[in-house]
Amino acid sequence: MHLWWIDPSYPADTDGYRKRYGVHTKPYDDPDWLDEQLAEGHVLVPADKEVPEPPEVKRGEDVALWFHPQTLDVVWKVIKRPLMPEEQIAEAIERLENEIRASMGHMYAEWTIGVAYEIGEVCRYDQRLYEIVQAHISQDDWRPSNVPALYKSYTEVGEIADWVQPTGAHDAYPLGALVKHNGEIWESIVDANVWEPGVYGWEMQ
Repeated sequence: MHLWWIDPSYPADTDGYRKRYGVHTKPYDDPDWLDEQLAEGHVLVPADKEVPEPPEVKRGEDVALWFHPQTLDVVWKVIKRPLMPEEQIAEAIERLENEIRASMGHMYAEWTIGVAYEIGEVCRYDQRLYEIVQAHISQDDWRPSNVPALYKSYTEVGEIADWVQPTGAHDAYPLGALVKHNGEIWESIVDANVWEPGVYGWEMQ
């Protein structure tokens, strides 16, 4: 059995759930101490109690495990909080990048069917920029987002693009490439990098 501690700063919610503060796993060889903890509202739960996967959170959110002292049901709850300084900076940068991207998007022509595109040209499609990597005449079933053999995501000079899963050697990331992934900036430390940042071949900046 495990002893689950409640967080005294969070009262029970309307359904009777309490926020878990921690887990005590030491042997319970002091009955008086155990009785005292249980009297304070801590709860004994089975050591093999299954806990669901936590949900994803956004900036300004934390996730905490709550349980019901009587039924021992377990739920995750997302808790709103003020943005941390680094989150405020990241949000401001993201907002500025979006404004710059929106202001510069009109510089590139919208992708159109029936156009003879040359290597190196840039077009706009579905609010994103794409560079032509193989000369061709565009057609309906060769849209930029679906045909990596003809188009690749284009990033303005000085801008760090979001990481996109490469589909082959033609769009793998070179040594030294910078990308954004899960709110962090990563540099490729290998050539022909097709792995996700955080798995292999990347170093967080």
